[in-house]
Amino acid sequence: MAGETVNRIHRILITGRSALRREGRLGLALLVLALLVYVTVLSPLYSQQLQLQQDIDDLNKQVHASLKQSMTEPTTTAEQLFTYYQFFPAQSTAPNWLNKIFTAARDQHLDLPEGKYRVIHERAGSLLRYEITLPVTGSYQQLHKFIAAVLSEIPIAALDGVTFERNKISNALIDAKFKISLYLGQPA
Repeated sequence: MAGETVNRIHRILITGRSALRREGRLGLALLVLALLVYVTVLSPLYSQQLQLQQDIDDLNKQVHASLKQSMTEPTTTAEQLFTYYQFFPAQSTAPNWLNKIFTAARDQHLDLPEGKYRVIHERAGSLLRYEITLPVTGSYQQLHKFIAAVLSEIPIAALDGVTFERNKISNALIDAKFKISLYLGQPA
């Protein structure tokens, strides 16, 4: 009985193989190709989709937590002022912010050979102003990209003033002087 079943399977395979002519082999090849596409492309994309969905869920939780917190925002002026000053980083972080300025200059191939740095303790309020004056020479595009990077990457920076000077109209380089202030929290 078992031998008869094996013979039947053998006949089906032999008959099936001969029936797999050109169209059948093409169909089988397409089936194998579809399986390969699923394993190599679609399966990793599905995993990535699951990860992105998890990230979205995490961000939604953060948004809901922020909304819930904003409903319980401080009501007194003193509480609001305290919350406002919490935004500003500590004075000890000044070297990190200066490094970001130097990195922005380096990214634009600008040299910052010298600069004037001054710390000003604001009388009113609890902020410390770190005033920086930087003379820079470069093309208009370099200078523009530099200051745009500084202002976008450093949320506590303010551009207080800028001067441009070109010695000759034919000169491609511009001498600029940027006056930037960094606002930091004062130690209590």
